[in-house]
This record gives sequence, structure tokens and C-alpha cells, in this order.
Amino acid sequence: ADASEAGTILEQDPLPDTALTSPITMSLIVSSGPGNETTRVPYIVGYSLNDTLLQMSRSKIVFNFTAASPEKMDPERPGVVISQQLPEENENIPIYTSTDCVINIPDTIVDGNVYGIYEINLPSYPYALKVSLDAHPSDGDSYNVVTFKHPGGKLTIPYAVPRLSVLVLTVQEQEVARF
Repeated sequence: ADASEAGTILEQDPLPDTALTSPITMSLIVSSGPGNETTRVPYIVGYSLNDTLLQMSRSKIVFNFTAASPEKMDPERPGVVISQQLPEENENIPIYTSTDCVINIPDTIVDGNVYGIYEINLPSYPYALKVSLDAHPSDGDSYNVVTFKHPGGKLTIPYAVPRLSVLVLTVQEQEVARF
């Protein structure tokens, strides 16, 4: 969304006057107009880690996760969301607005998995881009932890992966970071 009329080209890649020596794919960012799309914040308290990741992939909300403090951590419920900030009366809010969530992140290995919150600051994007976090276990096949759209800025993703896994973050299918 932009104040420009729908269909207005806002950005392009490559930039104008770039010398081209072979065929390329041109990327354009086009305004969808000044409309302000809104959404409801999904209530995820009590959700398992897998259900939380699924909700992240389905909604247009930015979830900011923090680990539960040791005195509030429930070792019997690893990866479960224990609290969430919600707007008053669960009103519609602009898409990609942040909501703060607290999740049980055990500091020990549970069923062979290490739990954590992947955190990185991304550049701000003119619109939400496809973000993926993949796990590459030391023994076994790689797999996708979660894929969703994100507008850039602070990014937090809770995870539970086999010990010694490498996490790879991509934005628009381009690797951004490894952990």
C-alpha cells in the first residue's frame, strides 16, 4: 500500500540506465493504492510450537517472541505460548503490526531437540517479503521450520531442532544468515 495511485511503479531492479549484457529478470514494486488493509490478531496462547509456526505462516501479523522467565517457565510444556499482547476488544489493526508473545523455551535438550528463539534485525522492506527458516541437522535431511511474509525490522522465530543443527534464514530465496 502506498499513497500513490494503484499501478504506480515505486521501485525497480535493475535501476534505470543500468547497462545490460544479457537477458535479465526485472523486478518491479507496484503500488496497490492508498487502501489500509487490516486484520485481527490471532490468539495463540496455549498453542504448541508447531501450531504457533503454522499461525505465523497464515497471518499478516508480526509476532515478537521472548522466552519465559525461569520462574514462569513450565518444563512440562516446552514450546507453548504462555502470554500474548492483544489489542483492545480484539479490534482490526493494520497488517504486519507487532504483537508481543512469551513462549516456554527450555534451557535443556528435550526429546533430542534444542529450543530457542532465532532473532535478527532485517532491513525495512517496502512491502512484506517471503522469509524462510530452514534447519540443516548434522545427520539427516534438511527441512523447513517455517515460511511466512515479513516487512523487515526485528524478526523473532521460535524453534525446536535437533542438536547441532544449522539454521539458515532466507529472504526471497536468498540466504541472509546462518546460525
